[in-house]
Amino acid sequence: QRCSIKCCDKNTCKFTRNAKCASGLCCNLNTCQLKKNSLCREAAGECDVEEVCDGASNHCPVDRHVNNTTPCQVGGGGFCFDGECNSHDKACQALYGNKSISAPEQCYQMNMNATKFYNC
Repeated sequence: QRCSIKCCDKNTCKFTRNAKCASGLCCNLNTCQLKKNSLCREAAGECDVEEVCDGASNHCPVDRHVNNTTPCQVGGGGFCFDGECNSHDKACQALYGNKSISAPEQCYQMNMNATKFYNC
């Protein structure tokens, strides 16, 4: 069954002549050649990066993200961490619901005692 595509010889179940691959996101099944610089995984958000085929493997490279502490462009002045944008707004929403937002900076300055309502 696996050898039913033109990249494989049905009798030997090995690559046909000049074939470099027979499966995978980075394999062109029409030419049986490895793709290079072809998008294989889109970025999942602003803290993620898209992955492209490297021309050496039939598989998409490991999923990577931007460096931790990269500032987020959207979402209340947060920073990227492990591929996610973490912001004050997201922290407030996790605690108080989707409609809550982060308070202005002066509220953070006034809340030196860390009471529970002054930051959201």
